[in-house]
Amino acid sequence: IGPQSPYAARCLSETDLLNDLSVIIVAIRRTDGDLVFHPNGETELREGDMLILIGNAESVRRLIEGNR
Repeated sequence: IGPQSPYAARCLSETDLLNDLSVIIVAIRRTDGDLVFHPNGETELREGDMLILIGNAESVRRLIEGNR
């Protein structure tokens, strides 16, 4: 999650990741190295987070391009 990402400082339930991009977040790697497995809707996305997800190549590309 980059500094200009529309997802930074938002809970997963506040994003359009599943409905708009058809990606499923299976884990989040925090900047301190902690891993959050099977995050729920209340999990907050933070700048610097690395998302580990399942989705088709086009959806993943769109997500990467929009979150730098």
